[in-house]
Amino acid sequence: MYDTITFAAFHPNEIFQTKCFGCLMERYSVTEDGILMYHQERLESVPEEQRPYYGTPEFDKGWSVVGCVKSVPIGDFIVSHHGDVSFIGDSGEYTARFSHGKLERIWQNLKEN
Repeated sequence: MYDTITFAAFHPNEIFQTKCFGCLMERYSVTEDGILMYHQERLESVPEEQRPYYGTPEFDKGWSVVGCVKSVPIGDFIVSHHGDVSFIGDSGEYTARFSHGKLERIWQNLKEN
């Protein structure tokens, strides 16, 4: 598993994956000011009648689990991470360096042949 991280000022429409935090499918972001944020959520069960395949033949063929839980935001917290965070997305592989939760720089990881 992995966590996701987004950057407001660096490929702002891309969601990156990272294994540098807890790898619990949690969400992180970096603000325009370079502050690392953690977006805490809890999972909540979705009633069957509100799931996408409810009332269709697929629902009884195993598709009942689709949409069975949803994320409910709890709050956003500043993360005082100190060190490097590697992440990957459609645009490539990168490393971000943080100093006590503040982004210092980002560089692309170039593969050697």
